[in-house]
Amino acid sequence: MTKKESTFQADYSVNAGELAGKVYNACVMQEHLESPMSVKKNVIEILKPFKIESWPLSIGPSPLTYKEILKFVGLRPLATVSTVGIELQHQYILSVNVPLPRFAPSPHMWVRIDEYEDALAAYRDFIRSVLTLIHPHETPSNRKYEEKDCCSKSSRQDTDSNDDDSKVIYDMLGDIVEVEKSLATMAFEAGTSPTSTIYTIEQWEKELGEDFLLFKALNLDFKKANSPLKRTDKILVHLPGYFKSMAEYLTKVRARNLYNYAGWFLVREIADGLTCHIRRKLNSFLQRTTKPGIAVQLNEGACVKKLIGHYGLMNRVITYLYLKNNFKEHSITQASNIAKVTGKQFNAFIRQNSWMEEKTKEKMRTWMEALEYHIGAHRDSLNESIVRKSYDIVKLLGPSSLPHCFHQLRENNYLQKLRLTKEGYEKKTIWPVSALDTKTAYYEDFTSLEMPAGALQAPIYKEEDVTSQAYGSLGSLAAEVMIRGLTEEGSVWTERKGKYSWERAQKRRFKTMLNCLKLQKRKQRSDWKRQKQDQQEKFEQSGGEFNLKTKLYDHIGVRISFKSFDALMSKCKETCPTMFAGDARKNKIKKFFSSFVRRHCGPDATEQDEYRVNYALKTFEAFTEAFECKPGDEMKGVDNCEIVPRTFTEAGSEAADSES
Repeated sequence: MTKKESTFQADYSVNAGELAGKVYNACVMQEHLESPMSVKKNVIEILKPFKIESWPLSIGPSPLTYKEILKFVGLRPLATVSTVGIELQHQYILSVNVPLPRFAPSPHMWVRIDEYEDALAAYRDFIRSVLTLIHPHETPSNRKYEEKDCCSKSSRQDTDSNDDDSKVIYDMLGDIVEVEKSLATMAFEAGTSPTSTIYTIEQWEKELGEDFLLFKALNLDFKKANSPLKRTDKILVHLPGYFKSMAEYLTKVRARNLYNYAGWFLVREIADGLTCHIRRKLNSFLQRTTKPGIAVQLNEGACVKKLIGHYGLMNRVITYLYLKNNFKEHSITQASNIAKVTGKQFNAFIRQNSWMEEKTKEKMRTWMEALEYHIGAHRDSLNESIVRKSYDIVKLLGPSSLPHCFHQLRENNYLQKLRLTKEGYEKKTIWPVSALDTKTAYYEDFTSLEMPAGALQAPIYKEEDVTSQAYGSLGSLAAEVMIRGLTEEGSVWTERKGKYSWERAQKRRFKTMLNCLKLQKRKQRSDWKRQKQDQQEKFEQSGGEFNLKTKLYDHIGVRISFKSFDALMSKCKETCPTMFAGDARKNKIKKFFSSFVRRHCGPDATEQDEYRVNYALKTFEAFTEAFECKPGDEMKGVDNCEIVPRTFTEAGSEAADSES
């Protein structure tokens, strides 16, 4: 990230671009600049505002009661605190659930210890590695830690010691595990009868008893977010039974155990920003679970990934910088127009096909009317003022350590969510996928076509592409996502009953039709030619569900996008006949198909992609005509399918309007 890329020009209070650059630099330089001693010092500084600066506590009573821990640390060590949009109320409200931290075992793992013995042993090793670093009696010269936290070579840090202080570490680890296991057991038991209820905070506080300082614990974080909270505000409580059990448990648990657990919770949140040794231990645990792993060595690529994505520290600002340089507002408009024109032709395909029953057609037309097009990025992602405001809680002055960066940004991201409380909510305005995501998808929960900017990189989309290229690549991709959505909503391959699910008879009929995508075996050829075509023919003749889906998406996708493009050509031919003189029309069609091929030629392309593209094109008459393929040519196939009406792809059958 260059200085130019990481600097915003407007004069706002938070320079989010420079902040991203600072965090990135702290990440890539940590191994070279920070010793375990400085990391230890950073962690203690982070814990001070929470009054947990004596962590980990090895001897004596806790300096805080459980009520004081709630008051100074808040509710997060004991619950998942967030906001949730309520459709009926058109509003975000506060939400609490059982604790489900990213870097910890899931509740069922603590209950079924025998099944997850290896994972829990790795988790205890992870805890031990952190305690060994931070324990007040440890020194940087201790043989368990080298002077520099070197990730690039094998280190003695990988072996925990068994010297005299191991008993102290063992006792502190026991404090933490006792609390964590107890909370997990309560969460698991509450989950056997899942319920959720909306209360006011005042009502729920009474339910939990006056000793449980619910409002004070929540208000601590709302004050940090500079957002007002009232006792009359609503709160969605998931699994109320857990919270009642937990409130009672707090009156009995030893305060020192809770103190050590609270400190562990705070430090665990930034464990991936501590030492290489700790990251190794953390990743070793994560690899034994279904949770996503982390990068052990913080090189340039790993540090970029720390900034982006679902768990990204600064996803919004990196998105802004990417869009600003690679996918500006005009690109969003242009790409959206292409997708929507393709959608019009997809709707025409639903109306004109002969295999859908009228009842099914009506469902699918209703679905298309409700379909949201999330193309490129939400316009707010390019709004500099909104992006800056997303980081206005962060306070990183001067050179900052990586633990401080991770802590500040994760706190910021959490507190920004709390700010949404009582804000307006409209589900159709929510984009569930990051603009930096590199995969397209159909999201059933949002009835949305997700084509983020990260998935529309060249050769799929280039702003300077001519219309034929744009429809051959981006248009065909949009149509493929639509057919995926249509089959998902129709529950073609599942038994789920949804709003747009097809009747069983309709599904059976459709699946029978798909057999046309499974070609018959051909006559034997000479050995060399047969060997060359074996894998291609194997794909063409395959009838497995995965390959049939792939063939279906390609079959319909290229035809729908070609129809959209052809309709535009027909309209333009009337107004600009000279542009279509001679072979001009055929050349434009060739560009369309060439662009369709190129979008499958990315760095991750496989031989399977080659087979599917060949099959999709050789069975499409518009392609074989444009490239003058003759009987006997390898790319001259036969279309035996009636899935898309043959009249549909004929010029002039149904034109679409576009401003592209």
